[in-house]
Amino acid sequence: MGLRVRKSINLGGGFRINLSKSGVGYSWGAPGYRVTKTAGGKTRKTYSIPGTGIGYVEESGKRKKSDSTMPSQSQQDASVYFNMKEVESSDIANFQPAEYSELLKRLQSVILWNKISTWLCVCLILITNPLFIIFGITGVAMKIYIHLKGKIELNYEFDTESKAEYEQRIATWKSLNSCNKLWQINQSGKVNNAKISGGATSAIKRSSFFINTKAPWYIKCNIEVIVLPFKTETLLFLPDKILLIKGKKIGAINYENIQYNIHAIGYLEDEKPPKDSEFVKNVWKYTNKDGSPDKRYKGNKQIPVYKYGRIDLSSPEGLNAKIMCSNEQIAEQFKNKITKV
Repeated sequence: MGLRVRKSINLGGGFRINLSKSGVGYSWGAPGYRVTKTAGGKTRKTYSIPGTGIGYVEESGKRKKSDSTMPSQSQQDASVYFNMKEVESSDIANFQPAEYSELLKRLQSVILWNKISTWLCVCLILITNPLFIIFGITGVAMKIYIHLKGKIELNYEFDTESKAEYEQRIATWKSLNSCNKLWQINQSGKVNNAKISGGATSAIKRSSFFINTKAPWYIKCNIEVIVLPFKTETLLFLPDKILLIKGKKIGAINYENIQYNIHAIGYLEDEKPPKDSEFVKNVWKYTNKDGSPDKRYKGNKQIPVYKYGRIDLSSPEGLNAKIMCSNEQIAEQFKNKITKV
């Protein structure tokens, strides 16, 4: 049995301070009525009829702390994920093959001068100073000239076999748009506690996007291209190379260096599921090892798991791009075709 230590200090006037291991409390009162403030933060009011033993106790204030095995919702959410990392390619300096150095310099030069012209155009706002007006007009003229004459022309000629191969590559990438939804995976990480994440062992953050065939304004091409407009970078697929565009910097990757990892994944969908996705099962958000609901958590609910396709692109230089497709079968068809072109 543990030893309980408690000390009471009577200050007179019905006011008393109570000292204990749990903290400091106090009480005040007169015969028939006493108010007690406990160390735990509760307020207790005692009403009684002196000399009769009849009384009534009213208690309010903080509730007893929850059991440590039942964390609050915010604590639960904060403890689920850890070590989330951005999914992005390495520094653009790693993507500067010598055979494309001249082209990359010209492209970056056009982007830089366009940016300078934009800053000069801003000077028109500051019309109180004649010098700013001159800078602004110069910026407008420069921007018009760059957009009309500054574009880099890329003209390709094919033999019959090369043309058919390139058209097949274009068609293969465009086929992914037949999925009801495409996402770029922006962040990924491991799950710290799978029991409160439906049994999931990994986590991702994603954003939707759409594959298009429109090259950036500063490139004029005589053929159709494939563009993957990701959140922080863009991939432009040309017949002989892939351009990696990050802000005003551009790099290039040879096709033979591209590595594809394409597979099916199960995803706990917390949004409206795409119509073309395959439903797998429902899982409890807070789950036991055997898949049954963990009854320690209130408001436990089932979350649907859907089967999606995942496409990871990488290269020795440090390319790191991850795509999730709502239709796993289309991703599988992409896998079978892309490795042949």
